[in-house]
Amino acid sequence: MPFLFGRPGYKYFALVAMPKKHFFEAYSNTAKAKIQKAQQEAADAVTEVAKEQARQNVEFWKIVEEEGLNDDDFFKVPKDDTIIR
Repeated sequence: MPFLFGRPGYKYFALVAMPKKHFFEAYSNTAKAKIQKAQQEAADAVTEVAKEQARQNVEFWKIVEEEGLNDDDFFKVPKDDTIIR
């Protein structure tokens, strides 16, 4: 039997530190994997509507991969003097 920590029905979040380089790599790898999956779905689609949706999905993930992320995409934490207490 698996162990449950916390209360069932509640979501818990952890604050972690991760180098941006690793985050960028993971984002890029996700986009590449999604492109491959969408291409496979397009090949397996039965109807024209499904094929078109899958092709649009492929194009979307290609744009995501091409544009990637940069520092502007991250939330900037305000300085302590700007925080209202």
